[in-house]
Amino acid sequence: MKYTIFFIPIVVVLYSFSLKQDNSLEKFRFSSEKRFQLETGKKIHESHCKICHELKDPSKYTKIKMESIVPKMVKRVNKKKGHFISIEEEKILLEYLVSKSKK
Repeated sequence: MKYTIFFIPIVVVLYSFSLKQDNSLEKFRFSSEKRFQLETGKKIHESHCKICHELKDPSKYTKIKMESIVPKMVKRVNKKKGHFISIEEEKILLEYLVSKSKK
């Protein structure tokens, strides 16, 4: 009985911590190289996508939708004077957006 009273609060506390989603820990899921690529993708998204429209929330789109939208948008940006997204940057941008998209 003594042990039960002692262990139940511990189990409850541990369980409550497991329920909390700490997005700051998300960065540890990826290697440092992968994190750098995702950060670069975010910068590309923030600097180029707002040229034509306000930034969209990637979590509202699926991976398939992102894969169809991004190449079209890159072509649009590349037609703008003074702006260019390379093929490599497009891949990084797409990877970032897909990582944030609906699962």
